[in-house]
Amino acid sequence: MDKRQQRQIKHQDKKIAWLSGLITGLGEGSVAGVGLIVFLIVTFGVAVPIALPIGIVVGLAGWYCNHYLLKGDSYAVLNKLRLNQLFRDKNGEGISRAKKIAVSIFGILSLACGFVYASLTTHAILTTLAAPLMGKGLLMTILAISLSCIPIGFTLIAIASMFFIGIRDFIIEER
Repeated sequence: MDKRQQRQIKHQDKKIAWLSGLITGLGEGSVAGVGLIVFLIVTFGVAVPIALPIGIVVGLAGWYCNHYLLKGDSYAVLNKLRLNQLFRDKNGEGISRAKKIAVSIFGILSLACGFVYASLTTHAILTTLAAPLMGKGLLMTILAISLSCIPIGFTLIAIASMFFIGIRDFIIEER
């Protein structure tokens, strides 16, 4: 693979990682913000005009942190996978067969975890945001299901990457 192809792959990986981090981070941040608003109102009886700005600040902070965390992990995994460096250590040398097997097994488990998390996210979107569109005719039902499935791929990449990169580094670099 020449340098031009490597640059092209890295550029594509950055775009995918950015979208994965953005979509998943937005979901995580909104859960944190809404959760805090509900907690403040129900537990402490805080008025909505006071709880709302606090929840928005916490939600934005959650989105920001998750976006950059998941973007970096997604980029690292996509880059290693597409440039055939998944089974190489930080010096670029190959790893033992036992480590390859361990990385492969945990890679499959990380992917399964990403599928489960993405499915839960899709279900949450379907039951809350897309529910008003359901039952309004075939076209609106298809639209609701389509809109709820958009984040599933990006969430899958982000969450699976987060788990996989940590486990991979632990196995290969013996941390």
